[in-house]
This record gives sequence, structure tokens and C-alpha cells, in this order.
Amino acid sequence: LLCKADFEYYLTRYHSVERDPGVGTEAGIGPARLLESQRKFIRDLGRREEICHAEYAKHKHTAGILVYAHKCRQVAFTSTAAGAKLHRMLFWPGTRAFAAPLKDGPAGTGELYKRDLLAIQNLSWWLHPGEVYPNVKDEEIGFRALSARMSYQAENQQTGIGTGTQQDVSHLTEVPLWSYPQRIRYSFVPSIPKAISTLHVQEGTSAGKGGYWQEVTEDCR
Repeated sequence: LLCKADFEYYLTRYHSVERDPGVGTEAGIGPARLLESQRKFIRDLGRREEICHAEYAKHKHTAGILVYAHKCRQVAFTSTAAGAKLHRMLFWPGTRAFAAPLKDGPAGTGELYKRDLLAIQNLSWWLHPGEVYPNVKDEEIGFRALSARMSYQAENQQTGIGTGTQQDVSHLTEVPLWSYPQRIRYSFVPSIPKAISTLHVQEGTSAGKGGYWQEVTEDCR
């Protein structure tokens, strides 16, 4: 119950990552000590979640949690968002999750898939979702007992991003470097459910003036 109600409680106790000695923690596999940037990110998500519940209570409608994470490097936002996706899949059955990095292969979809699989494999027995199926390398992870699944699709694939699907939880990384970011605006964003269960994160570092990323982050600001 504490894990479900408190994302930071889950993240710092049960969500395993490859620890980074460069940010003040020991090496190895296990829950990481949070950076202050991660704590601020989580607090901001929590404030928005409270607003979503207030909106839904009043209007029976909310757009959900929609994030532009305009960041500097090495602030662990990718790791935090990955933890949030798995947290939703574990504690809200039926969650449809989606991750889209810049490119296919080991440094793109492969890296996100590897992180998620490592976290799942190292869950405590009482948190583990049971059979992981389908488990298609770099493409999909699903929890049969929870009817939850995670799909992976690179930005440089020929088809549109998430075409023909709806995703409760979605995470797009390195967005300022995408070759065709307008796919997000016209292909992906219209498919995001306007619901209290929605968590959508786009993240990236600055790529200078002009282009999709400056436009959307400045509009948000």
C-alpha cells in the first residue's frame, strides 16, 4: 500500500538500477539514492497529480499529468520517468505504457528495455508481477496477470510514433534531437487519453533556438 501511494518510497527501496558512483552512491545493482533534481521532479509530478484529482472531482474530467522536462544533463530524469512507468504498470492493472527514444538499437530502445527488465528482475518476490509475457527484446514487455504492457518504438522508425494506439503512460526521450518531432504533435499527442490515469513525459536538453523543442517548452513556460 505504501509503494502504491508513495512513488518515492517505492523508487528508493524497491526499484533497482545500475548505480552510478559518480553521483555519490555505491556501485552495483539496487535502489539508488535520489538526486535533488529527482526529488524536485517527483514533487512537481505530485503537485500536478493533486490538481488532476481536484479537476476530476469538480468536472469529472482532467487532461492528466503532461510534462515537458527541459533539463541539463545528468539529472536522472530518464531514470525517474522509467521508474514511474514501471510503478504504474505494477500497481494499476491494465496500464498501457510506451517508451520512444531517439533511435533503435543498443543505445536507444535497447537501453530503455534493459533498464526496465533489470528493475523487473530485481523486484522483491511480493512485488513481482509473475509471468512476464510477451517479453520481446527491445520491443515489448507485458505482465500477463496484470494485463499491463510496455511498448518500445524508436523515433527513427519509418512509421509514425504510436500510430493507431492509446497509451496511459508514455515517455519520449532526447526529443530536441529527433529528426521529425512534428510526428509527436500530429501523430502521438492526439492519441494521449484525457484521463486521470494519464502520465506523459517528453524530455530533452536544450538544442538552441528554433524548432519544435524551443516552441513547446516556451509555450509551456
